[in-house]
Amino acid sequence: MTNGQPDTDGIKDFLGCLGGAFLLGILAITAIATGARTEHWFVDRGHPTHAVAFAAAAALVAVALELSALFAVQALIRRLRGRSAATHVDVLNELLEIYRSHPEGFVRAHGGPHVRRIRHIGTQLDAQGGMARMLEGHEAFAARCTVDGASRNLEHMWDGIGEWLG
Repeated sequence: MTNGQPDTDGIKDFLGCLGGAFLLGILAITAIATGARTEHWFVDRGHPTHAVAFAAAAALVAVALELSALFAVQALIRRLRGRSAATHVDVLNELLEIYRSHPEGFVRAHGGPHVRRIRHIGTQLDAQGGMARMLEGHEAFAARCTVDGASRNLEHMWDGIGEWLG
């Protein structure tokens, strides 16, 4: 979502590549068929090379489709990675706000919406990059948080998520 609107850039890229691959395939098949009809490429229309040429054209179309899908997925990954940095900042700001509004910290065993959210953020960071991503998030939090003991409390809150030991 971007500004409340669904983000369809990855889908547009994929469809654009797919359209290009389809056009390439049609051009290849047309060229082969035209060559076969005018006997520039083949001696005889019933000759086995005629079937081989169409099989080659079909293989070309398949490769073009696979490449177009690969390029579209790569473009989508690039967009998501760019968005990941913004999301990281948003998550950091959310953690800072939670601890500013509750400077006494949290006890995981007591539960509650803030405890669930803090642990969910830790789980998201773990899913994005494991211990390295969690350490990155914790270091950023510790550097910006002005609440005494909050970074240590966050360590306890994330205990048991992935490889994290609080």
